Amino acid sequence: MTQMLHYNEICAALRGLVQSGVALTENAGGSDLVSVGSNRLFSPGRGVALTDDEGHREEHTVSEVVGLTQVRLDAPVSGEFLVENGAALRLNPPALADLKWIGQGLPEIMPQPPATHLPCLIVQPGRMEQPLAAGTNRAYQQDYRVRLCYLERPAAGEASGVEVLEKAGTLFDLLMADPYLGGAAWQMQVVAVEPQPQEVRRLREAGLEVIGVAIEVLARRLEMR
Repeated sequence: MTQMLHYNEICAALRGLVQSGVALTENAGGSDLVSVGSNRLFSPGRGVALTDDEGHREEHTVSEVVGLTQVRLDAPVSGEFLVENGAALRLNPPALADLKWIGQGLPEIMPQPPATHLPCLIVQPGRMEQPLAAGTNRAYQQDYRVRLCYLERPAAGEASGVEVLEKAGTLFDLLMADPYLGGAAWQMQVVAVEPQPQEVRRLREAGLEVIGVAIEVLARRLEMR
């Protein structure tokens, strides 16, 4: 049976994107051309790094973007980066370089003690809808709403609220840079930004000194009947 519910795929792509990365769709090695689900995050002259879940890393510079799904590097990839090992192409340095932890679920799942894992970002799967009037006789349109909650320690003085909104701006720009979500959606965009959201209020009531912002995204897929 074909799997038609794609929460994990959408959330995995979002976790990768907030780390300034896009998963490879083909193994890389021996060529200067790298294939990804979407290349919209990258531009000529930007520093990038190939990484995988086994800790391998190789740094390059983008030479050009080819079509919608390929990136040409300044030199052939000397190592081997396999899709099955979680290979990804990432901006170097990443846009949110100080993130200490990225999770999926509710803020209450943060590792203990929570204060040592800030700043962090938590991806929360939300409502999925298949609008009756939006599909075709051959496909369903699927709308996935996902909430991303960014949390950090408050800075001294009144500037803390300003600083967290600056981080929200960086996260907003990062998410909006790739409307195809690394190939996991045919359309993805930010639909709401909420300073000091309910997640922050709950954590502060529980005694954790945090500030933060929530960003809601809508990711659309077209699933064949």
